[in-house]
Amino acid sequence: MAKRLAKPPLRHTYPLVSDIYEVVPLPFTEEVAVTSGSLVDPNSLRLVHKLGGTPPSFSTSPYRFSIPGTTLSEAQAFVVAMEGNVRWKIRKAQHNTMPLGQKPGRPLNFHFKLEYLCPCSGTHHPRVNTRKCHMKTIKCDCKARFIIIHHIESNTLRVDWYWDHNHNIYSHEDMLRTRSPKVVDHWLTRQVILGMGWKAIYRLLNSQTL
Repeated sequence: MAKRLAKPPLRHTYPLVSDIYEVVPLPFTEEVAVTSGSLVDPNSLRLVHKLGGTPPSFSTSPYRFSIPGTTLSEAQAFVVAMEGNVRWKIRKAQHNTMPLGQKPGRPLNFHFKLEYLCPCSGTHHPRVNTRKCHMKTIKCDCKARFIIIHHIESNTLRVDWYWDHNHNIYSHEDMLRTRSPKVVDHWLTRQVILGMGWKAIYRLLNSQTL
């Protein structure tokens, strides 16, 4: 009886996207310039959160592509761009190295691998008879995520993006229940470093002269 030949593993294609903003949505937040003659404080938070946009949509999920660069820092720069509208949470950061003196086995496929999940991933199981049992949660078992690796054979950064959220990331409800964009965190950190107290920061946050 003739042996059945094993099928070769499926090789996916990762076309190069030279400009990542051809696929990555622009950030939610936009800085508003101070108008001439305005009395607004120079450190006030002049950010507008845009609502009602169109979530990304592609013909396949995951959507596979490669981006310019080869280093971990360039991969992390892509992550920063992705965090312009979703506060992705890291699930795994894996780095492959070959210890000195170790005999080579199966060839390594990647040097590093980063995996990020939607902040609404997973489900919430409240404890009974506690104050927290009535707390609202952002978890809705969303499966959106993305993976970026440095592929050794092609010496490229490859992305697998599972882009389909089960909630509207552009909705007002999502804005209220999820964490603030990182640009707001950075602004708050700068004010604290400058020595401002929380009352002064609150006044800047509520400045009406925009």
